[in-house]
Amino acid sequence: MHWYCCGNPLEGRALLDRVLLAMTPRSARELRAVLTKYDALWITPYLDRG
Repeated sequence: MHWYCCGNPLEGRALLDRVLLAMTPRSARELRAVLTKYDALWITPYLDRG
C-alpha cells in the first residue's frame, strides 16, 4: 500500500507504543485505554485481510 499523504498507520502505532514507555503510569494507562479501542477498529481488521 502507499501512504503518501499521512504515513503508514502501523508505523505511527508503533511510535505510540514507544511514547507509552516514556509516560507516567497513569497517563500511559489512560492512553492505552484509547489505543485499545483504536486497535480493535483498525489493526485487527487489517490483519484479518491477509
